[in-house]
Amino acid sequence: MPNGLLKMFIVPIESFSIPDWDKWKPRILSHLKGGSTLASISSAGQASWDDMQSDFFDNNKNKTLPDYYYVVKEALQPVLDEFQQDYPLPLQVINMWYQVTFGGQMHGIHNHGPVGVSAVMYVDFDPTVHKPTTFYSPFPDYINGEVMEFTPDVKEGDIVFFPSFVHHCQDPSKSETQRVVISMNFAGKGQGRLAEPEPMQIQRSVS
Repeated sequence: MPNGLLKMFIVPIESFSIPDWDKWKPRILSHLKGGSTLASISSAGQASWDDMQSDFFDNNKNKTLPDYYYVVKEALQPVLDEFQQDYPLPLQVINMWYQVTFGGQMHGIHNHGPVGVSAVMYVDFDPTVHKPTTFYSPFPDYINGEVMEFTPDVKEGDIVFFPSFVHHCQDPSKSETQRVVISMNFAGKGQGRLAEPEPMQIQRSVS
């Protein structure tokens, strides 16, 4: 074993900018209109003090990925091809949902399960009034015992990949301007997935 500092455990996080975002943003947002529900989401899937607009429960109740899955996947394909080089399993989306917050709404500390990779895509995001996701270290600082935080520097059209087990949150929004993100989970070993929507649904919804 060599002398000196060794990094024993690493928690990876990767950020990418989606190419041609100006083209993809209006297409993606057009698919998020209508059919949404006001939902309170917790890591256990129970009602909590979180407050946001999301289709999380609808998608899981219907056991299908949302209609906008295809347009999001198409927009992300160059990024997924690049990220795949660092991920040892096939990148298979097992679920996907959107969240809209404004005016004090938030999503408390939670994670997305013990295995796999998750991602958050910043669809409608103004860094002058909105905050990125805050991530928390799975282990405390060994000097003072404090929980370490990390907030990535992101802009609209970015997507951040992280291990699903990492706890994270969205702090309360202090702006009346909506913040829209799309979150998704990619399969870890042995995980199932929601069914894909019928392609005809996508064709009918495209304007």
